[in-house]
Amino acid sequence: MQQMMLLDYLICNQDRHFGNFGAIRDAVTLEWVGFAPIFDSGTSLWFDQYASKIKALADAPAKPFAATQQAQLALAKDGLQTLNLSALNGRKDEVLAIFEQAHFGEPDRANILADALAARCEFLQKEVLISK
Repeated sequence: MQQMMLLDYLICNQDRHFGNFGAIRDAVTLEWVGFAPIFDSGTSLWFDQYASKIKALADAPAKPFAATQQAQLALAKDGLQTLNLSALNGRKDEVLAIFEQAHFGEPDRANILADALAARCEFLQKEVLISK
């Protein structure tokens, strides 16, 4: 759950309600297998904002455990210690290459989104250092 909330912070997902995450159980034994892969993240990446209005570190609405991204991130802080956030370093060019294929319709949206994700990654890495 913490990893899901951290991902939702990174991508600024605003609609992770109780109906769009789940668990997997073995159909025969009904034993717990784990969480389902992340799905239904359509209200992420500042989907409702013009690129020029995106502020990467500004707080945004969140669900289902808190009303804002920052409040929900605070609930998942313990999970930061278990992740190798340095694996996110230097990925901006890869992210940009993917976003550039999307043809967003706004000339600089791919760059702005890549910058915003990089800023959120840096913020999370600083949070890890602060909490140690």
